[in-house]
Amino acid sequence: MSYNQDAFTLYPNPNTGSFSITGDFSSETVFIEIFTLTGQLIYTKTFSNTTVIEINLGENISGLALVTLKTNSGIWRGVVL
Repeated sequence: MSYNQDAFTLYPNPNTGSFSITGDFSSETVFIEIFTLTGQLIYTKTFSNTTVIEINLGENISGLALVTLKTNSGIWRGVVL
């Protein structure tokens, strides 16, 4: 199952380790995982009943990262800079 990426916005992209995801997740649980390009898990968190998810990776990232967003509606995978 794939996620309708029009249902949310990830910004800014590119960023400096801090970014937001906005969408109507008010009736869903959102599970987020972020990996380096070498496959190292650098962030994981679950959010519930929200419309704005704020992520701050701080010093944990430089360059590209792979983001997985999972909800009851599906799974979205993408890249952030």
